Amino acid sequence: MTTNAISSPVPSTMSDRIVGLDLARSLAIMGMFWAHMTAYEPAGFFDGWLAQVPDGRSAITFALLAGVSVALMTGRQNPYVGERMYTARLRIVGRALVLFLAGGLLSSLGTSVVIILGFYGFWLLLALPFTHLSVRTLVWVAGVGAFAGPFLLILTKSAMAAGGLFVGSDPNSAFMTVMITGTYPGLQYGVFVIAGLAIGRCDMLAQARQLRLIAGGLVLMVGGYGLAYVATGGENTWPQHMPWDPLTSLLARDAAPRSLEGPLGWVFPSLGEFFSAEPHSATILETVGSGGFAITLLGVCLLIGSAVRYVLYPLAAMGSMPLTSYCGHVVAIYFFPDLEQSLSLTGFFVVLLTTMVFASIWKAMFSRGPLEWVAWRSGLLYSR
Repeated sequence: MTTNAISSPVPSTMSDRIVGLDLARSLAIMGMFWAHMTAYEPAGFFDGWLAQVPDGRSAITFALLAGVSVALMTGRQNPYVGERMYTARLRIVGRALVLFLAGGLLSSLGTSVVIILGFYGFWLLLALPFTHLSVRTLVWVAGVGAFAGPFLLILTKSAMAAGGLFVGSDPNSAFMTVMITGTYPGLQYGVFVIAGLAIGRCDMLAQARQLRLIAGGLVLMVGGYGLAYVATGGENTWPQHMPWDPLTSLLARDAAPRSLEGPLGWVFPSLGEFFSAEPHSATILETVGSGGFAITLLGVCLLIGSAVRYVLYPLAAMGSMPLTSYCGHVVAIYFFPDLEQSLSLTGFFVVLLTTMVFASIWKAMFSRGPLEWVAWRSGLLYSR
């Protein structure tokens, strides 16, 4: 650490950032805006398919980018060692604490938005034990986790349902929530974080690497979604209903049973549900297919990042301050409840354009967004 760290944001340009990463973040943020502020009713097949793309995939892209961020903060292609790695990890812990605080404050607003920040902070912490591993090892861990994680989720949730167990809302239940029962369970989303860490350890600016990401992501997409389409007859690959959950299935006494119950009350997904690729279903095929989608999106953004640096400056500026942009849209929903799940797209575009204009003006004057600066300073203070 240097002793003359600045105490306020400083003027900067986009030249010292990987623009492709900012573009990917901005698209993930836009997907969150769409999911939380629109109840758009599509008029045809194409716009119906397009309107459902952000569902679940925005959060997965966030998780993938969380892993990339951890790689950038711990040495990129040459991981730090010794005291330098120890300091970098402490800075990540400091940033995670800010995310926990911001997530708690947003939750207190009482909107129906499922706040992702607490999960994001946990993802950062989850990646710390893996920061010293090689790219090859990280790829193997992510690959095995893509199958083992969702399968463990099914077994664990089924066991909890069979035993009549539940997860409360107090701090004692925090680990179970972020790992198993929450909207973004660590047993699944940790796979995307580890995959992002592996990507961040590579030379992301090399065009050959970017093309590999696109090709590999497309293979995973076709494999995951294609198998789900064949196995389910295309009924729930791009769904508009809630996914299977054994706890809900067992406890919903007035609902017709959807899953198979064994002699001990165990609840398992039916064959069609097991092979589903529904958003938030936490199945193997959703993990593979949606993970491939996020990797492809990242590869495309990295590939075109330099070429569209100035053309898409407002979009990249929004992506350079994801914490500020995300918190801003939740606060906007709090003050203007009509923005939430609106049948009109007006509110979505107003919030999106306002965020891009604010980010563009701020980025022209300062190197970090306002909340990003707070997280950065927290990391510095915590590492001393």
